[in-house]
Amino acid sequence: MYIAVNREHLDELVTSIDENINYISDIVNLFIHDEEVISFVEEKIGKLYYLSSRLYDRELISLKQRAAIYYKNWLSLKDTDKDAAGAFYKKYENLKHEIDSIMFDPPF
Repeated sequence: MYIAVNREHLDELVTSIDENINYISDIVNLFIHDEEVISFVEEKIGKLYYLSSRLYDRELISLKQRAAIYYKNWLSLKDTDKDAAGAFYKKYENLKHEIDSIMFDPPF
C-alpha cells in the first residue's frame, strides 16, 4: 500500500536516521570492546539503514526517474525509429537491472 507523505518531512526523517545511525555506530566502536556485541549492534544498525533506504533512497528514486524517461522515449520511437528505440530500450534495461540489484540485495 502506498500513502501520500510530505517529501520534505520524509527526507528529513531519513537524513536524521542516517545521522543517528552514524552517531550510534561511532559510540559502539569507541566504547564497546566485546566483538560479539559490536557485531550484533552493527547487524541491527545495518537492518535499520537498509529499511530507511528502502523507505526513501535518493539514488534509487533518481534511477527510477531516468529509467522512466528511457522507457517513454522507447515507446515514442519504437514504431518510427527502431535503432534509436533499441538504444533507449537497452539503457532502460541496464537501469532496470541496476534498480533490481539495489532493491533486492539486503546487506544482511
